[in-house]
Amino acid sequence: MKTTIPGQDAEVGFTGVAGESVSALMTNATFQGVGGIETADGSVLTSTSTGFFGPSTYLDRVTLPVTGKYYIFLNGA
Repeated sequence: MKTTIPGQDAEVGFTGVAGESVSALMTNATFQGVGGIETADGSVLTSTSTGFFGPSTYLDRVTLPVTGKYYIFLNGA
């Protein structure tokens, strides 16, 4: 994912299967805001605190509750 405008939001979708474990590692990040993993209905499974993403930021591992579409998101501050 790449954003070029301060405050810009971004997301990337993926299909997951119930019971799978998912986490994310963001590297080479210079981003201020919140990032996380959410379900298609917008329920957040895990997220970072508002703040600066340093050289690398890890989103904690979560177990997907249902089979379906999920999103890794960045909401710019």
